[in-house]
Amino acid sequence: MASRRRRNATILIAAAVLVSACQTTPPVAGPAPAKSDKPAFVVISQSPKLDVFFRGMKLVAAHTSEQQNEIALDFAAPVDGALFDRLQQTLPQWIDLAYCGYDNAVIHARQSGAFAVRKEEDGFSLHFTPSEEELPLRGTTGEDLHPDGVQKDEAPFVLKK
Repeated sequence: MASRRRRNATILIAAAVLVSACQTTPPVAGPAPAKSDKPAFVVISQSPKLDVFFRGMKLVAAHTSEQQNEIALDFAAPVDGALFDRLQQTLPQWIDLAYCGYDNAVIHARQSGAFAVRKEEDGFSLHFTPSEEELPLRGTTGEDLHPDGVQKDEAPFVLKK
């Protein structure tokens, strides 16, 4: 009788250990984790100009103001306004105001300068050069730029003044 209890106890302990191991051990084979398609931004550079990469948002058009310190962005689909709230909170020295409404957004720079956008594989890049500094976009010589700051060879958007 005692040996039977001991055997049952051993079986219960082994089963508990097996269940615990199955719950904590990752599967050996399975689907790879999906790439995050959630829209986000990454600040690439803040000195001497601002470069920000926006991921997961398809930009349709961009328009700058006559004062050159504001840009309106039109997207192919609705965009979460919280992203532009975070942009303003992350870059208060550069961004005076950033807001979004359904499928468009407006970014108002703290100082005058020139905005430029460039289509990227998974989104777009936003560049802002303050008016005090006339610097070409990173990776260019300045000779391959239009006067409005968009590269000649890949000008996906026409910036309207």
